Amino acid sequence: LDHSDEVIVNAETDHFDTIYTYAKKTHHKVYTYSRQMFTSEESAIHESRFTVVKSEFNEMIGSYRLNVPGDFNESNAMAAMMLVSFAGVKHQAMVKGLDEVFIPGRMLSLPINGHGVAFVDYAHNFVSMQALLSFAQAQYPNGRVLVVVGSPGNKGV
Repeated sequence: LDHSDEVIVNAETDHFDTIYTYAKKTHHKVYTYSRQMFTSEESAIHESRFTVVKSEFNEMIGSYRLNVPGDFNESNAMAAMMLVSFAGVKHQAMVKGLDEVFIPGRMLSLPINGHGVAFVDYAHNFVSMQALLSFAQAQYPNGRVLVVVGSPGNKGV
């Protein structure tokens, strides 16, 4: 926070009150976002669809298809859209960007004949692992979920 002119904080993050209080003391403008700003419409195996219903940035209001599935990624998209709003990016460019975004290692689904689907994700902490498992269970409520974890150093799961 100390090296930023403006700050974007997820209002649903752990220790939000502490982070927000510090940010308000040290920054002229602090922006927040939460699930109250958007509605999830669909989170399928290859995409998510959501609508931003409330924002300080009018260009964000509207419907989106996110090429990376999962509600956790919808939340990340909100932060990204706020950031590009600072630069004056227009709504249609946000729609196009989220529709085409591809992040290697983020929520990739790989069908395996006769065995189901493998999800590859670089979930590196408890919250992201929990989001990944919730997504997998929602997609396959009657299936068995197996987890293989490979963690880089200094990243606690």
